[in-house]
Amino acid sequence: MAPTDSDWLGSLRCPRCLGGLIAGEPLRCDTCGVGYPSLGGIPVLLEHAYDAIDQWRFRLSEFRQTMDATRARIVVDLATKTLHASTRARLQRLAESLERHRDLVTAHFAGAGLAPAKRTAPEQPGVPGEGSVTSYFHQVHRDWGWEAEGSQENLRALEVVADVLQPPLGRTLVIGAGACRLASDLHTRGRASLTFAIDINPLPLLLAARVLTGERVPLLELPLGPIDLAHVCVERELVAPAAVAPGFVPLFADAFTPPFADGSFDTVVTPWFIDEVPTDLATYLPVVHRLLRPGGTWIDHGPLIYHPNHTELPARYPSDELFALVEAAGFTIEQRRMDRLVYMQSPACTRGRIEAVFTFRARRGDGPTQPRAQSEAPAWLSDPELPIPRFAGLDGYRAPHPFFAAVVGAIDGSRSARAIAQALVDSHRVPQQAALPGVQACLAEVWRACGPSGSATRE
Repeated sequence: MAPTDSDWLGSLRCPRCLGGLIAGEPLRCDTCGVGYPSLGGIPVLLEHAYDAIDQWRFRLSEFRQTMDATRARIVVDLATKTLHASTRARLQRLAESLERHRDLVTAHFAGAGLAPAKRTAPEQPGVPGEGSVTSYFHQVHRDWGWEAEGSQENLRALEVVADVLQPPLGRTLVIGAGACRLASDLHTRGRASLTFAIDINPLPLLLAARVLTGERVPLLELPLGPIDLAHVCVERELVAPAAVAPGFVPLFADAFTPPFADGSFDTVVTPWFIDEVPTDLATYLPVVHRLLRPGGTWIDHGPLIYHPNHTELPARYPSDELFALVEAAGFTIEQRRMDRLVYMQSPACTRGRIEAVFTFRARRGDGPTQPRAQSEAPAWLSDPELPIPRFAGLDGYRAPHPFFAAVVGAIDGSRSARAIAQALVDSHRVPQQAALPGVQACLAEVWRACGPSGSATRE
């Protein structure tokens, strides 16, 4: 999909400066002059595009090394252990399949113009599970392979999301499109005039782009828990069940620096994204708001399963908290539903799970709203410039954490929340950007814990 169609090329912006892009290979910003190459015909509109492609080369090399090391361990087992005949047959087949898998994945990247390369420096940590070229590999099989063997996951997801659609979708952006099955189905079902499907994971998007042009793409599945010997390795031809409607554009782009001007879209879709990628989804809501035109529609679909190593406890929002955050960010939730859906149940594998999936449609308003303070709450809880009194109950308060103790100890009747925050920055090296919100949250909890009598004393 070469970048020659002015209808959608004109919609793109430089992810660094939001300047316009000039057609060619690479695409080039007409303001800052930075170039953006393509991979497999898909523009790489990442802020550091060439560095990202290098990372993909390094990950491909590491994938090959992992396949070779795994195969070597299996060969040693075959040579040194007494094995049942069926076990030996399984391991022999797996060893052969690992070679085929390695070479097939490498060939898919080579066809897109990417060859493996040895890493020269450690990779920076990112989103858990996204540090390999085969991240979300099984989702590719689900999107374009399992349906032929009776899987209903794609159809069920489309059925649920279609229930909240209001076609036509107009100009649409799908963030975290992966292998693009749901994105392309919604493009056609929702009669979108133009859909950008963005992701930063190379293999799913590269294979989806080929499948959606009508190509039959070979790929192996190596289930972690095969149901029997015949399913130790499953070789499939990935194929789209129908042609995607015109105007569907896959794009390598970062959800946090999306290469689009403000108000570019009538519809934004976030499938299986908001609980996985942002470290705190509340901080991502303004990005969705900015990308939509006034009155535009946001559709979200996915569970709320937060990775504990990626998302801190305060940001692991349950559904009611999420909906309150969405409303406070300037959206009106018009429709929502919860369904328990089968997730990643391969026909070849013993594994799979049921997830509670939340789907909602929200309308973009003018801007974020501030939650109303309860009438009985003192003004200094919301105004960081007002002095905080030594209110009743404070002397007997037992702090559950040293931070709380430090805040309570700093309340002298004259200091404000901002002054206390700055004192903690100076004396305890609390991060500047976190100090005031932390102090205000702490004060609210202390006020609540001191009980109704606390509201009676004001200075």
